Amino acid sequence: MFSVVIPTWNRGDDLAEAVSSVLEQKGVELEVIVIDNGSTDNTREYCLDFSQRDPRFRYFRLDENRGVAFAENKGFSEAKGNVIFCIDDDELIREDDFLQRVERLAKEKEWDILNVGITNIRTGREEQFIFSQRRKANLHRSFYVNNFGTGMAFIKRRVIEKIGFLEEAYFRQGHENEY
Repeated sequence: MFSVVIPTWNRGDDLAEAVSSVLEQKGVELEVIVIDNGSTDNTREYCLDFSQRDPRFRYFRLDENRGVAFAENKGFSEAKGNVIFCIDDDELIREDDFLQRVERLAKEKEWDILNVGITNIRTGREEQFIFSQRRKANLHRSFYVNNFGTGMAFIKRRVIEKIGFLEEAYFRQGHENEY
């Protein structure tokens, strides 16, 4: 099961498109968890509407903006799936079989964190490309994980259980480096 975690703040219109693109995924079990960082726009109305229309959608509203890492951690704690997919509130999944392809990849290859390319709603550009790990012999380790963006990452539950939650001192970005 995929738990799709979407932190948001004052992006109701973009969020509605992002959520719709996730709920349109075919052939996989999923839930969508939106963590609202105290939005003052139409975010709450969109989310309440999704909550009434689709039982796979869950909405949590925070009283104030506590930052992306805090919101993602809240989503992690609420997630029921064994693979957690973090997506930004302005990202769009274009193919309705996207999660099916990731599910196949999970069966074919061993990975713990996987970054993917997602299309930005505003620019129409793909923001990032797939990578999982890069090997460098001179680091005295068998491998290291390159920086990843949680806004487009799949993280297996076992990683979160082993490492813990994201560092919340990073309000907007940078928590990926620490993780």
